[in-house]
Amino acid sequence: MAVHYTRGCCNHPNETARVEKVGKALLIDGKVKHLAPIRAGEDFAYYLQKVPGSFFLWAEVMRK
Repeated sequence: MAVHYTRGCCNHPNETARVEKVGKALLIDGKVKHLAPIRAGEDFAYYLQKVPGSFFLWAEVMRK
């Protein structure tokens, strides 16, 4: 059996910079972080083959 792997989601630099800028404007400075690549965006990668974009994760912690 052969397994063929194709690199997944590949964000575009301009769109990624825009997401980062908006994130920093909305959040406390230092809360926007670049993470190691994960395999959560493999479906989104098909869109990025056609149009520029950036896959990102938004996590919110609710405090009482």
